[in-house]
Amino acid sequence: MSPTVGIRPDRWTPEYLSQALAVYLRNALQSSVASLARSLAALPSLDRTLAEVSARCLNILALEIILATTKAPAHPLLPAQKHASSDKSNLLQPLLAYLETGSLASYFWRTLASSLAPRVQEIMNRGGVSARTLRTNRQNVAEAIRECVIQGSQPPSNMTPSKGKASKGDAEKSGGWDREVAVMVGSVVGNLGR
Repeated sequence: MSPTVGIRPDRWTPEYLSQALAVYLRNALQSSVASLARSLAALPSLDRTLAEVSARCLNILALEIILATTKAPAHPLLPAQKHASSDKSNLLQPLLAYLETGSLASYFWRTLASSLAPRVQEIMNRGGVSARTLRTNRQNVAEAIRECVIQGSQPPSNMTPSKGKASKGDAEKSGGWDREVAVMVGSVVGNLGR
């Protein structure tokens, strides 16, 4: 149970739940960074790895949708609140506040990008065939990463999207994930040099 000592009933949040979910996200990120770094050094495996990373983000997106629709229970040791505040009425809001983000999928892509940039720099500093191949295929890699972010950020049609943006046509195909696409592509292509 999350601690209650010294906490006003209207300020209580499920702290242990937030911590456990943050560990889940961190594990998904660490696994994704490691597999992407390996695949960028050996490009033939990149498509499979990007599909796995995209699937991890879809799992996180599904978790976000479930948490957003799950009402936060009352703490059994605290007096019941008659009017629960609207921002803490579901389980998603405390997690977003804990992670200091607006969306779990956005958090996933941005954190992944920041962790991936040094790994790409390591590959380029080592040089050799891996660095030359990556530099030569920069456009293909950028497009593959772009598609990975877009596919990993689109919830199934039977689920409600967390960002509330529908996609239509090529201009809106990214569904409002342009920043995440740019950050991810930049973390790799921006470190390839000339």
